[in-house]
Amino acid sequence: MIEPVAPDLARQLNGFGPEMIAAISEGAAETDSGAELQRRLGRRALVAYAERLAAHHGHELAAADLRELEPVAEDNGASLDTAPGRQRAFGEVASFLRGRFSWAEDPDAEAECRGVALQESGLDAFGQPALPAAPSETPAALPTSDDPRRGDGPAAADTKERYLDSEIVAIYW
Repeated sequence: MIEPVAPDLARQLNGFGPEMIAAISEGAAETDSGAELQRRLGRRALVAYAERLAAHHGHELAAADLRELEPVAEDNGASLDTAPGRQRAFGEVASFLRGRFSWAEDPDAEAECRGVALQESGLDAFGQPALPAAPSETPAALPTSDDPRRGDGPAAADTKERYLDSEIVAIYW
C-alpha cells in the first residue's frame, strides 16, 4: 500500500521486522540485569533501614548484627517492588531489631526510616529504581516572568532548546 507512494519508506518498514525481533531479544537480557539491580538496591535499602532505625533508637549496629541481618536482606531484596513484599521485608528487619535491642514498636519512626532508606538506596516509595536526579542546571524554584529560563519572554529566543530523549515503540504483526 505504501510502496507505490514511497518505495524507500516501504523498504524501511519491511526491514523493521528482523530488527524488532533482535531488539526484543536484547530487551529480555536487559530485564535480567534489571532484576539484579532491583535485588541489589533492595538489599541496600534494607540494610540502610536497619542502620537508620537503630540510630533512631540510640543504637549502633555492630558487624555481628549486620551479619545476622544479611540473610534477611538477601532473601527480601528483590521483593520490595510490591506492597506485601515491602511490608514483609521491612517488618522482618524491624522485628529483628526490636528483638535484639528490646524496644517497643514505633510505626512513625519505622515509616520515616523506611522512606529515607528507600530514597538513599536509589529506590522510589514503591520499591522501584528511582529516576536519576534532575540536572543541577534545573532551577530549584519556579522562574519569574522576567526570568529567561521561563521561556515566554524576549530572552527565550537566546536560550538553548531542550529536547526530551525518547524511543519510538511500535507493535509489529
